[in-house]
Amino acid sequence: MCGICGLVSHTGHNATVAAQQVRRMCATMVHRGPDDEGVHSDGYAAIGMRRLAIIDLHTGQQPVYNEDGSVAVVLNGEIYNFQQLRRELEAKGHVFASRSDTEVIVHLYEEMGEACVERLNGMFGFAIWDSARRTLILARDRIGVKPLYYYNGPEGLAFGSELKALLQVPSVPREIDLAAIDDYLCYLYVPGDRCVFRHIHKLPPATTLVFQPGVQPRLRRYWSLAPSPDDGLSEKQAVDELRGLLETCVRDRLTSDVPYGAFLSGGIDSSAVVGCMSRIMAEPVRTFTVGFPGLPGNELAHAERVAEHFRTNHMTLTVDLPQLPALMHTLAHHFDEPFADPSAAPTYLVSQTARRQVKMVLSGDGGDELFAGYTGFAYNAWVERARRLPVPLRAMLAAALHHVPGGQRPYRLLEQARRPLPERWCWSRAALKPEMRVSLYTTDLLSELDGRRPGQFTRSLFSQAAGLDPVAALQYVLVHDYLPDDVLVKVDRASMACSLEVRSPLLDYRLFEFAARLPSSLKLRGTTTKYVLKRALDGFLPPRIASRPKQGFTPPTHHWFRGELGRFARDVLLSHKAVSRGYFRRAAIERLLDDHADGTAQHGERLWALVMLELWHQLYILPQIEVQV
Repeated sequence: MCGICGLVSHTGHNATVAAQQVRRMCATMVHRGPDDEGVHSDGYAAIGMRRLAIIDLHTGQQPVYNEDGSVAVVLNGEIYNFQQLRRELEAKGHVFASRSDTEVIVHLYEEMGEACVERLNGMFGFAIWDSARRTLILARDRIGVKPLYYYNGPEGLAFGSELKALLQVPSVPREIDLAAIDDYLCYLYVPGDRCVFRHIHKLPPATTLVFQPGVQPRLRRYWSLAPSPDDGLSEKQAVDELRGLLETCVRDRLTSDVPYGAFLSGGIDSSAVVGCMSRIMAEPVRTFTVGFPGLPGNELAHAERVAEHFRTNHMTLTVDLPQLPALMHTLAHHFDEPFADPSAAPTYLVSQTARRQVKMVLSGDGGDELFAGYTGFAYNAWVERARRLPVPLRAMLAAALHHVPGGQRPYRLLEQARRPLPERWCWSRAALKPEMRVSLYTTDLLSELDGRRPGQFTRSLFSQAAGLDPVAALQYVLVHDYLPDDVLVKVDRASMACSLEVRSPLLDYRLFEFAARLPSSLKLRGTTTKYVLKRALDGFLPPRIASRPKQGFTPPTHHWFRGELGRFARDVLLSHKAVSRGYFRRAAIERLLDDHADGTAQHGERLWALVMLELWHQLYILPQIEVQV
């Protein structure tokens, strides 16, 4: 795991000066790679990297070159099938100078050009500079585990694993995209290829970018995932295939020259990964858990049950409330863009704890998206059934249930059936509902947004999923939106801030292609989520772990903001600097804080988002820089 960056000039540059610039970019990402630094620079390109040494500790330095030195590669991530690829390439006459996984990319590029990325199984963001052809190729892995940002400007193209690196380049502007801020405040992250800085973009997952001096960049999607259910696939066949795939994907991620362990939440996904590790490894698995004793969202007891079952070397961490204000500052620095998923806090803390013992861990991320694990899958499936009822009948049933004891849940379900799935999903996911957004935003901000509705990226994904059943449609949206832009951003930034590599077996693209072949009835059976996964794990996990309801890794923000953190939020959000930015009405912010403090309403998630936004501004935006749309 590393951080990569680089510059390619339209007209050529001084190689020494460019190398110095790239070293400044690398210096912002030392946390991603504390072990080593490497830079290549010539008349047109300078590329660099910071290295976290996991494989080939002694000869795996980057950049890596081909035999004649005309092609250079820097990689952030891991290539899990590099040994197989190396054997194939050696059989074709390629000579390797190291044992690293990075080196297969440069030789594979010699064989296949840009299409080399299609043979790679891994998590990665990499850059290839072909000096003979004056061509830069950037690539990102299929699921979007590893990040890659780029800026295309008058002087050329700049790229980096983190925004901090790009912001070291004087020509990169810091103009804020208010549409990105609007999306962030509603969904807690900036979605799609949009970035909080309007001239910088994220390279989308499963995409390559080709750039030559004097020519506009060309983007190409090299892999896509569309549900194609195989109705001839029996339940037994699916269970047997899934069991084999799970073990294969875990085994592929255990290649390492450093100590490693696993995150263990006590949920079915991380428990399955730890179970597979314990079956493969000769020594006990080191497992790490974070929790909130006595508060909602605590899973410590479940994790301890799994750890005891698989006889792991287990360590538990509890979140200390007084450290949260300082931790929020730390998160604002490391996430680069406004990011408000509060589970980033415990993810950072458990990463910090794990890093004291190991350099790499496996995690269970991806299972909910693969196998319809979120409670929203079952809920929306029921709402879609209700939508099939004639409108007058729905209205009559809703009226009858509204005042009946115990009838509120079906009443809400029938009320939600008035909205089509895309609108219902966008509304339910929004931290700021439309009416709250209008009352919170200043007149100037609303005027700048000019009637814009947040969630356009999500709606476009629903359009692409038109014709799919509700479960498949939601999976399509989550895999292309929430997973890469929230879950994977959280894990990457929080773990890399601690110089810890996280590998996720359930994010293997082969599992995604397998899941795309499954009929929705094998993922959601009645109210049972992850049906086929639970069947595959029958008798493997401890009793009651596989069958227990989805709990979610949700920190108790409502509780946190009714104590010391609430006073911290008031100081931050009502400061002169925050109010003078012109985003929010002061009276509306005061009302949010007061209503949450006295229990009138629960605004913990919203307050976390607002505080993180202000802390981000204090770090990244100078007071004299004006926001623009």
